[in-house]
Amino acid sequence: MTTSTALTTHASVERTAHSTSIANLPYDVLCELYHTAAIFDPPRGPRQGLDDHYCSRPSTFPGDLGWIKLTHVSRHWREVGLGLSALWAGIVCAFPPTIEDILLRAGSTPVAAVLEQDAVTSAYRWSYDDIGRILPRARSLEIDFLYNHRKYDVQGPWCRLSMAGQTLPSVERMRVLDSGVVYQDGHVLRYFGHAPALHTPSLRALSIDLPWPIHAPSLRSLCIHRYAIQWPWQVLLNFIKSFPLLEQLEFLIITDDTIKNSLLGRSRAAYRMDEESLALNAMRRHVDPPSVVHLPYLKRLVCQQDGCAILELMDHLDYPATTIVKIIDCKYDLPGFFESIISRPGFNHAPLDHLTISSVTGEAWETTHSVVRTVWATGQPCLSEQHVSDERSSIAMRNSSFGNLLNRMKKTAVLPPSELRGLALSHDCTCVEYPGIQCRGIAEIAGEYRLTMFLRRCVNVATLYLHHQGQISSNTAIILLAPIDEPTILPALRTLDIHVDEVYVKTWWTDLRAILEARRDAKCPITRLIIRGPGACHTSNCPGHEGLVMKDEYAGWDLDEEVSTCLERRQIHLEAEEFFVEELIDARDDWVYLCECEEHCYSSCDLH
Repeated sequence: MTTSTALTTHASVERTAHSTSIANLPYDVLCELYHTAAIFDPPRGPRQGLDDHYCSRPSTFPGDLGWIKLTHVSRHWREVGLGLSALWAGIVCAFPPTIEDILLRAGSTPVAAVLEQDAVTSAYRWSYDDIGRILPRARSLEIDFLYNHRKYDVQGPWCRLSMAGQTLPSVERMRVLDSGVVYQDGHVLRYFGHAPALHTPSLRALSIDLPWPIHAPSLRSLCIHRYAIQWPWQVLLNFIKSFPLLEQLEFLIITDDTIKNSLLGRSRAAYRMDEESLALNAMRRHVDPPSVVHLPYLKRLVCQQDGCAILELMDHLDYPATTIVKIIDCKYDLPGFFESIISRPGFNHAPLDHLTISSVTGEAWETTHSVVRTVWATGQPCLSEQHVSDERSSIAMRNSSFGNLLNRMKKTAVLPPSELRGLALSHDCTCVEYPGIQCRGIAEIAGEYRLTMFLRRCVNVATLYLHHQGQISSNTAIILLAPIDEPTILPALRTLDIHVDEVYVKTWWTDLRAILEARRDAKCPITRLIIRGPGACHTSNCPGHEGLVMKDEYAGWDLDEEVSTCLERRQIHLEAEEFFVEELIDARDDWVYLCECEEHCYSSCDLH
């Protein structure tokens, strides 16, 4: 045997031995491998290429087997893989051509079904019969079509999918995302209630965009969304009363006759007004006369206010005083709205004593009409845009100019500034989306005079948050706190919470210390100071090191030592600030790793 042949034979034996050891991996190891592959390499069925919204053509995007490829490694791997029913149940909707095999391999495991419009309209995808066989086994069901675009079918796929009058025993979560252009066809809406009800005894969470009849005695969470035209408040109330065990209720918009035309647009409203008015009237006649709906277990209520219909609806809802209530996109110009809404359970139990005013980036950012977003909340301010998910009652106002905010607050009998316990000035920064626009804080867009007049009315504010305000606005707000004139601005202030986004000049920190000292001496001290943010590392007053080289032993200096000395001189230690307060909380980000001041020092050097 030649040397070359011997080496080849040896390599072949090694590969065979290696393949054998892999093929015979223990069962538990293989299971872990499959589950890991299912996370990082899931199977993907062929995607459709669409000519337009209504027509489809054969698949133009190939699919991928993903973790299924592991079943082709060896007979042992295939036996293990085919026995993992939970993995097969998760991909039922990905590979419709092999529905028989995949359903068999999924065994009795409940499936998660996601049904899309083009999955039914193409000959290469699902049929209604196929889908009907899957739905009874679904534990989670997501549908983005319940309307037939090609045919005016009153009940449409709701019946075709065996939904109407049928029972889905296992489904626990269901989302009906998009009923297509149903809102454009008034005659369809008129018959929405005639379809037999879908029975879902295990359903606990439902998100739906049309009042399709559903019997769900165990429902705990209900979200109403999509087009307002489909949900007059009487229809919504009638729909809600079927679910007395609700704990979470969210309706983002409901029909208000006063805004119907604006929702449709002027040109479209004139064309469809009569048809849709007939549809809405038919929907109202179909439901029972409005009566109080009792929701004794309700923990959370979220709704979008866009007209007086919300008051009508909430007048007919009875829920515990401890319910968290959130009103979104509220308008100031509805007479008596605040007085009425604040009297509801959820607000009188927990007063709205914290206010957040955030400057909002927009196309009018560089004009005098820059807008602010305001949120009243209980317990603490809402410092992020995710206030809807907070576990506190709140009212989020529609964006408005700062001047309009002040005028409306003067005319409103409830929520006066004097009852605030916490105030946050913030900035919802999306400035990078608007080229050439610089971040600006509240003081810059409101003006010092207006801000001063507002702060003078906040006599009971104990906590002030200055977040993402930038050097100019934050400095203006801090200087206004000086106890120079009578009455002192924010006399009850005890906690100052500052978020520093970027390095500020040395005088900014000097002014902060001066205000802390002055208020302490004036017997209205700020006792608690919180400093946050990556910018609270150094001052920005770097003298520059232009003309210096890396190292000059003859001149007796070293650039690294020079930069180190500069950084030490400019570093913020918070020792001086701590001297003037009872408690100082250093909540800065890990600036040791985020600080770029050293790079700025070196960039000012001449390293050539």
